[in-house]
Amino acid sequence: MKFWHVFPDSSHLPSLAKSLAELDSRDGHEILVLAANSHKKSYLTEAHGIWKQTSPFTGSLACGPNDIVILHSLFLPNSFELAKQLFQARARVVWCMWGGDLHMVAQAPSGIDFLNRFSCMISFYGETILYPALTTPEVLGTCYTADPVAAEEGIKKEKLIVLGNSGDPSNDHLYLLELASRFKEHQLHLPFAYNGTPDLRQSILQKAEELGVLDRLTLQEEMLPLDQYNSIIARAEMVFTAHHRQQSLGLLCSAYLNNCRVFMRHIITTPSGETMTNPGYMHLLSYGYVDVA
Repeated sequence: MKFWHVFPDSSHLPSLAKSLAELDSRDGHEILVLAANSHKKSYLTEAHGIWKQTSPFTGSLACGPNDIVILHSLFLPNSFELAKQLFQARARVVWCMWGGDLHMVAQAPSGIDFLNRFSCMISFYGETILYPALTTPEVLGTCYTADPVAAEEGIKKEKLIVLGNSGDPSNDHLYLLELASRFKEHQLHLPFAYNGTPDLRQSILQKAEELGVLDRLTLQEEMLPLDQYNSIIARAEMVFTAHHRQQSLGLLCSAYLNNCRVFMRHIITTPSGETMTNPGYMHLLSYGYVDVA
């Protein structure tokens, strides 16, 4: 039996490679990498250095009758087309959820029917409770670690607050700016390297100007090397997030390890208007990170 991991070319790719390298298994594992335009840097070479059975996806997959295909996230069109082909071939297909892909697909026309065709799904704590019609067998967990890094000793804390983790609207940037504006002496760092839009960018800058914090705001619009990004987290006193779903675990875990005060929503509001415990908060509790604010 062989496991085929179909994975977007993203910063999580080396983490999967590390997990496979540490795995004690007689089964074969191969990583097939999908091009991901939203990430300007390729992580394929780094992942191949860790796990040699890593290669670009060429558009076809030689899947045997006893093999299992794991689709890591459903953000890319290629993932959907491959899933449809595999369903038609009656292959065993597993979906490893990344969070945002669940909401993107489940709320689309016939999205739940599509998701229910998977053999099983690997999900986060409490994430699928929003969709009771989703009946695919569920395995709680993840195929890769958050991979947080503690900075070297000697880095001093600065009057710095990190706001969210990306340009995705689910960060609720305008709300975060309102919270951060209460801290009059702090610089504000807002990651905006992917999933953002020009309209949202303009709204953020306009809100910052209205609040009088534009001169203290850094809008990070490029993907940074991991060591530079971790250095920002290490220097920050606080990290604010406001997602209404599981998101930003890598940032939050690194913030915890670097002695930042972490703020996130404990209770979130679902698209239907109901409230529930934040699955991301539950996930951090499972790591032992009990002192998030």
